[in-house]
This record gives sequence, C-alpha cells and structure tokens, in this order.
Amino acid sequence: GEEERDACRGSLSTVPVAPSLALSYHHLKGGDEQLSKDIITTILSNGQTVGKVQLNDVGEIFGHLPAEELNAIEEWLKKELRLEANDVARIKTASVKRNIREQISDGDIKSAFELMKKASENAKIATGHVEVMQAAIRENNRAIIDNTVAVVTRLHSHQAAILDLAYSCLLEDKSDVAKSLFE
Repeated sequence: GEEERDACRGSLSTVPVAPSLALSYHHLKGGDEQLSKDIITTILSNGQTVGKVQLNDVGEIFGHLPAEELNAIEEWLKKELRLEANDVARIKTASVKRNIREQISDGDIKSAFELMKKASENAKIATGHVEVMQAAIRENNRAIIDNTVAVVTRLHSHQAAILDLAYSCLLEDKSDVAKSLFE
C-alpha cells in the first residue's frame, strides 16, 4: 500500500545518479548495442562501475511508482542518456584525432584525410579537420586542403570551412599560404 510506495520513493532518492541508470534505460528501450558498449566504456573510464544489482534494485523500485513519477523519471533518464552520449562522442572524437595525428606523424597525410573524412561523415560533424588542414598547409598539399574544405563545407558551411582554414594557417604561422589560398 501507501507505506510501501513511500519506502520505495525513499529508496529511489538514494539510488546513485549513475550512468548505469541511463544504460538500463537505454536497454529497456531496446537501444543500439554499439552505443551501449560506448556508454559502458565511458562509465568505466570515469572510474565508475556498471552495477547489475543496482539496476535490478532500480527496476524493483520503478514497479511501485505512480505513472506521473515514472514519467518524470523517464524524462530525467532521457536527459541523462543524452549526456552519456555526448561523453561518448567526446571520447570517440579524441581517439579519432589521436589516430589522425599518428597518421600525419607517419607522413601519411592521405590516410589521415580519409580517416578524417570517414569519421566526420559518420559523426555528421567535422572531426580532425584542423589537424589535416595544418599538415596539408605544412606540406603545401593543395588537393588535401581543397578536399578538406569540401568536407567541412558539406557538413557545416563554406564560411565555417574558410574560418577553420584561416585558423589552421595562423596555427602554422603561414600567412603567405593564407594569402595565396584566399586570392
């Protein structure tokens, strides 16, 4: 009855605001398996644990809550899951950029460009393009510069691509290159 619900409500407030809660919600909604793995990776990389027992406890508690409270919790969980997905995106971006930098340091700018293009198109946001632009400017590789500008233009805008290119020229201290590119 009422006492049991109050007890459960009390328990709910003590449940850790854990990423694992977002993970359980993600599973509950039949979420994408790859994103589940990425969320788990994020949780572990934050030094947190993915507690199966906690998740079962949470499930028990949810069973006793009235609909309006469940709706409020669902909204909170959706928000929590979005935050997790953003963390995952940041981790993926950092790893892509690291791989791009490794390709560039190995002198393989073409592979770095291909990796940047694929990662950017998959994420639908330019990723690692500044690193590729810088390397292309250093090597005076006009084809890679033009192709990178095209990728950023497709995903964002030509203005964004030109700003990033100008920024890359500044980082490389190559104002002469910038002048020739923008003429």
